[in-house]
Amino acid sequence: LLLDRATIEGLLSMKETIDLTEQAFKELAGQTVDMPQRMVMADAERAGNKLFMPAHMKGIGALGIKVVTVFHNNPTQHGLPTILANITLLDQGTGETLCIMEGGYITAMRTGAVSGVATRYMARQAASVVGVVGTGAQARTQLSAMCAVRPIERAVCVSTGNLERQRAFVDEMSQEM
Repeated sequence: LLLDRATIEGLLSMKETIDLTEQAFKELAGQTVDMPQRMVMADAERAGNKLFMPAHMKGIGALGIKVVTVFHNNPTQHGLPTILANITLLDQGTGETLCIMEGGYITAMRTGAVSGVATRYMARQAASVVGVVGTGAQARTQLSAMCAVRPIERAVCVSTGNLERQRAFVDEMSQEM
């Protein structure tokens, strides 16, 4: 099974991602996760790194590896994002490949979901104002996650990015949230 970004975007909600992230934290705390330190390979030729992140969550039966490349020259030299990722999901009993997925969106959603889990347990129930640092992909999913678990009415965003990108973020998130 091959899942591209558009397919994953249509299948994965923030609420589900928050719940799954919380479950993953519980498994990690319960020591039913085998997750070695990620392997990083420097790549001076491409001004970046290659990262390999295997994990086995025995409780839910998930076995896989995420491969991430961070090539800083991609946007100018190849018209590609700086960060690219793919996730391979394996059958934990046989090792057979079950699925290969685009990993950038899943990573952004998981990063945002961590903020959702933290907000769920650490923010006041009636919290209605949040602060967000940055206006990139992670800021979008973090704001989305906080809005999924609290009645957020106002977001204060701080960014050193260009003004056009900041305005696009505010316009997009105002409509979405």
